[in-house]
Amino acid sequence: GGTDARYFSERGIPAFLYGPKGAGLHSKDEWVSAESLQKHYTLYRNLFGAL
Repeated sequence: GGTDARYFSERGIPAFLYGPKGAGLHSKDEWVSAESLQKHYTLYRNLFGAL
């Protein structure tokens, strides 16, 4: 896995990643915290619902 953030960082543009807590991306042991997922869902819903 990867993100587009590296393209910005390579050019000296600060970038950050934000999302629910988890690990093991794209592996058989991939997991995500249900509590963290719920918190992020609520945050995104409120953020984009306000636009």
